[in-house]
Amino acid sequence: MTSGPCLLDDLLVSDDFLREILLRVSDLRTLTYSCPLVSKRWLSLTVDPKFWLEKCEYDDVALPPVHLRKEHAFDYKRILVKRPYNRNLIRNPSGEEELNFWKILKRGGSGWRVESPPVYCDHRDFPIAFATSYAYCLKEQRIDLIAVGVEAYVLDEVKPKIIVSEWMAPREDCGCEYQLSAALGVVDEDGLISDVDERKETVEKPQWSDGQWQKVEIVFSDYPKGTREVVLRGGGKDSQFWNGHYGPKMAKASIMVVFD
Repeated sequence: MTSGPCLLDDLLVSDDFLREILLRVSDLRTLTYSCPLVSKRWLSLTVDPKFWLEKCEYDDVALPPVHLRKEHAFDYKRILVKRPYNRNLIRNPSGEEELNFWKILKRGGSGWRVESPPVYCDHRDFPIAFATSYAYCLKEQRIDLIAVGVEAYVLDEVKPKIIVSEWMAPREDCGCEYQLSAALGVVDEDGLISDVDERKETVEKPQWSDGQWQKVEIVFSDYPKGTREVVLRGGGKDSQFWNGHYGPKMAKASIMVVFD
């Protein structure tokens, strides 16, 4: 049902028409902070959860399945702003910002290097990558799932897939070993978080490999209630102990929360 008209630039417009205008506001800061201050009518439209659901749909933001929306009152405004589902939650996945956002656990041999483009491997789809050395190099990034917008209800009751992955490639002229590991951070009754269910995938490549990239993936689906964090660790070394950066290359690290 259409409410009474409001004055907008000297024109009388209905609430439905105003809603269509607001749905087309692309700047989220303007929409979430400025628009509600215009008038009581604008405020009433932007506090309606249905408006934020429509805005998510208008902007093609990934949402929980329809049947779940009927069972639970999701915070669609938070989903719009945070966009926690079906996207990569890792920051700086390939070294675009050097080593920022990564905790370096090991920097063996000659340490880490970011190569742009990565050398002695196929770089057509991987213009930038981390490179490792002759002793073990290991990096870590931990994602607080609540902070990035995933609701506790989703993690505890729905349990969508948590997909952890990274691409690796050997140099064509040197063998290497790569390992991806992932673990879940689970909160206990005292509010303390500990890592559980650590899983590892190891890839070994001989010398004179083709330098092609391979995706390595770990999937969590039936995880414990209280899961609040995910940690990704990726690292490796060359297998011939050559000085420099002859170890495996890594790119497109990813953590995604995905509904079936």
